[in-house]
Amino acid sequence: MKVITIVLVVFLHSLVPFVTILDNTQFLETAYNNILYHFLCDGTVTVQTFFMISGCLTSYNLRVISEENTLWKKIPIFILLRWLRLTPIYAITLAITASWLRFAGSGPMWHKLIESEVKDCRRDSWQNMLYINNYFDNTRCMAHTWYVAADMQLFVLGIFTLVMTRSDQRRQVVLWIMFVLSLIIVPLHTYYQNLYAHVIVSPKFILEWFVTDPTFNNSYKRGHTNIPCYILGLILGLIVYKLQQEQIHIKKYKIYKYMFWALCPMMFILIVCRGILYMDGVTPNLAVRAVFSGIYRPLFGLLMFLFIIGMVIKVENVYRTILEWRFWTSIVRLSYAVYIIHAILIQISVYSRTTLNHLTIHEAIITSYGTIALCFLCAVPLWLLVESPISQIIRHLTSTSIKNKKPGHDIYKSVCCDYK
Repeated sequence: MKVITIVLVVFLHSLVPFVTILDNTQFLETAYNNILYHFLCDGTVTVQTFFMISGCLTSYNLRVISEENTLWKKIPIFILLRWLRLTPIYAITLAITASWLRFAGSGPMWHKLIESEVKDCRRDSWQNMLYINNYFDNTRCMAHTWYVAADMQLFVLGIFTLVMTRSDQRRQVVLWIMFVLSLIIVPLHTYYQNLYAHVIVSPKFILEWFVTDPTFNNSYKRGHTNIPCYILGLILGLIVYKLQQEQIHIKKYKIYKYMFWALCPMMFILIVCRGILYMDGVTPNLAVRAVFSGIYRPLFGLLMFLFIIGMVIKVENVYRTILEWRFWTSIVRLSYAVYIIHAILIQISVYSRTTLNHLTIHEAIITSYGTIALCFLCAVPLWLLVESPISQIIRHLTSTSIKNKKPGHDIYKSVCCDYK
């Protein structure tokens, strides 16, 4: 599921050149009335899948090691291991962006956009390394890594919450209370800051990766505005752990398979329904925008929550056959590297152009597939030469310095496996 989501992310980001530098702008203007456009370009909500999976694996793995370990003493170790897991590839890519990237191309857009990003990275790279860059606005330094920062912040929140609540029942109660309370955060931002209900995909903001978009800055990229789906992931991990400890009678759940099949279409419909925000000449009332902003991402998260539970209890064999294909396990290790480097590869391609693009569906699809393939190919040496060796070194050091009561248990793997 992570591989499918990262492919969708790269696919959407690869459409940047077809939205910013066109010679047939009328095609783009009329595309806003096309349902297919909203399905493709309004898919920014799919990033909530990452938060869901991250929270799920965090709570599940901590629940496993909590059986024979006192966890509160290991909170600093968990956070340090997470930082060490994320930072090597991130730091190398950041260093390249701040130094060599400016020599990778040229063109009328290169000086304005790429060199400004290089300048921002030289000034603000410390924010990225501390994973707080999503709380600083109007900086173009690897703007797409807001997710990595938000995930790190939510990981710290999740670790403290799970460790400080000892029993499963207490954890469930605390997490559901946190989920309900977190639902009002985004509506408050939307209402008091007069924001859009969700990020609007428009050429004005896409050209600079949304860094000047108030909605993106205040309600989309912050860690605290993405709490609901992460909390759902934490709850999901506890439920999955409990289900695996019990004898599940799969046959009694088979009656729900038709409802389960409807979950994916419901997600698509939810994404398409966001098209009401693009109605020409109509700006939804502020109260309507606030309500929509509060339910859009959590509702998508709830549908994904039910979808993953259905996979665990094996309700049906259609979706499960696709998602359990062994091919995914071969390339999922590249997903983090792909996410970190894909924006640089796209920007080199886009901002070094010296002519306008002619937008057609065929051209957009070919370019997107080519970009996806290029990103995964470039991620291979990064994983082989950087990520995998460093991970093995850290795993070896932690396995020899931390004595685990549970034989064969790997704390590094438990804390960091959701990025693999």
